[in-house]
Amino acid sequence: MDQFMAGLGIKGPLRAAMRVAGQKQELVADRSSLTIVTSDLRGRSRLKLPLGGRGVVAHDGDGGAAIRRAAYVDRDAVVVTETLVGESKPVSTCRRTLQKDGRMRIDISKRTDQGTSVAMTAIAARARMC
Repeated sequence: MDQFMAGLGIKGPLRAAMRVAGQKQELVADRSSLTIVTSDLRGRSRLKLPLGGRGVVAHDGDGGAAIRRAAYVDRDAVVVTETLVGESKPVSTCRRTLQKDGRMRIDISKRTDQGTSVAMTAIAARARMC
């Protein structure tokens, strides 16, 4: 994770804080959409994406850029892409699959400002239900 964040230009003290704080995500899917609720140091956000659709455009990409987020199902995975408006190749791709033990595997790749790519894999801890 540290190499991934460093590759994106995130400075050391902020990387350390982000590693310690972590991130929580809740995914809710139905036949037509995927909703991702994320909580981390930046606060809480909610993103609802149509499955298999054209995606949703927002002006919250890096530097306030217009970015299209789209979600689709690819065999045994849910894939979310982020593509700058006006481009055809995604800036980032996040592929989520369930492992045999029930935990989620998250494979993330992102294009840097220099045009190279950084990637990481995370295994999500399963939330305990009370």
